[in-house]
Amino acid sequence: MKQMIDALFDFVGKNPQASLFYNLTLQNFFGETAETYNCRTPATLMERLGEPTSHMVMSCFYGYFFSVDVQPDENDTPWNVIDSFLARHKKLTDSEQAYLRSFRQSFMSIYEVVDFSLGQSVTVQDLILGTPPQVVSENRLTYQISKGDIIGFRIVAEDGRTTFSGDAVPLPKKAGKELALMLKTLSSACLAEAQQAQRSAPARGRKKTPDIPDAVIQHMIRCIWSKEIAAFLMQERLEESTDTRPLFNASGHPLESCTLTFTIPKGEHHNLGNRLMKLRDLYVSSTTKTILRLDWLQPQKGKAMVPTDSHLPDDALIVDTFTDNDDGKRYVCLGAIEVRPGRIVATANSRQRALLLEEKICVCLKFEMGKHAVWKTEKLQPPVGLPASAGAKPENERRLSRKEQKMLDQHLRQHYEEWLDMPIPALGNKTPRQMVRTPAGKARVTQLLTQMCLSARTQDLPFPLDLSFLWKELGLEKPAFLDEPLP
Repeated sequence: MKQMIDALFDFVGKNPQASLFYNLTLQNFFGETAETYNCRTPATLMERLGEPTSHMVMSCFYGYFFSVDVQPDENDTPWNVIDSFLARHKKLTDSEQAYLRSFRQSFMSIYEVVDFSLGQSVTVQDLILGTPPQVVSENRLTYQISKGDIIGFRIVAEDGRTTFSGDAVPLPKKAGKELALMLKTLSSACLAEAQQAQRSAPARGRKKTPDIPDAVIQHMIRCIWSKEIAAFLMQERLEESTDTRPLFNASGHPLESCTLTFTIPKGEHHNLGNRLMKLRDLYVSSTTKTILRLDWLQPQKGKAMVPTDSHLPDDALIVDTFTDNDDGKRYVCLGAIEVRPGRIVATANSRQRALLLEEKICVCLKFEMGKHAVWKTEKLQPPVGLPASAGAKPENERRLSRKEQKMLDQHLRQHYEEWLDMPIPALGNKTPRQMVRTPAGKARVTQLLTQMCLSARTQDLPFPLDLSFLWKELGLEKPAFLDEPLP
């Protein structure tokens, strides 16, 4: 089947007519959205959308292009790429021809998940057509959905069974149902208008123009659904607030507010503070009778400066800058430490820096790495008025050193080992170890773990996140597709 799909795309690229109609359809599909959001070309629009939205809307487009009849002018003969491909490729197997014809007649719709069987099938109901629920053979998607989810996709017949084709497009429940209702209403109105137009059309010459069958009109209308679903996705993505865009610090790490709290014996804060002050890259920022604040600066005072982004605001937590009141120079601030009675609180703006700061404190004070500090993390949002270009991911993003990677691996493994025995809301406040004692619980944990693994693979992390050991710890079989390359 893959060779047949590759041959179809090869045909689109090499056949002059197919290439022409591809570009016309591409412009028709994306042109209005691109113009609305000041994107000169569909390619520019895809860059603005980013992953995974661009991948999903392109899947909507290809489904539309392969199933729609292209007719640049009303006097032109309708043309379809699959019809043209089948006419030129007579050596396809019966199974391949049947699949292409099924895809040709398919359309993207909006479905509600009624039920599913893990790794086997999904029962869905079409919210636009209102037809009875149908069972669709499916493996991968069953690990990522829940009952009641609203999803856009197309269903095709393959080897005597129904399957999904292309990307599944998750939609917000309320907005997805509203979109389905809008398309249902719009489609009924379009069909009635087309039928009325045919009845009132004047005869040309002695013969009346043959009527277009209702089934053909309905297919033409349903093909447009994928265009409307893609338009909804693009609008949702492009109108998101810029305040939700991820930021990165000067080292290329995703910004997170990381706070580490160390509990210390009462009366020891002066002694421990004096020991930390001796570290060469920690400098006293302020001091009182009970609180000592140290800044972790790079480079050391008196050495060459590391260039900083001058267009960023002076907020050390967000943008790493620090201006010394004594010499007036600016330094890169990597983190801060407060020593007060009963505790030491360390802060940094990324998980990677927090791990290095934890190691620095533990080595100096002879604490046990990974067990002494209580972590608290939260995503950082850009300050009000931050330019859209500020905090952009640097092109020359630094990869983690082996030492940083090892420390991060140790921290993450410890976190997920604890996760195995933590009550999880998604599991009804039971722990994963408790849930896997029953077949139903195993299925639920398998689905949750699969979602975690897929999320870890698709996120733009500066380090690999391997959760394989969790499957072994819980005695679960890892779905084979998790080890396949990402599409």
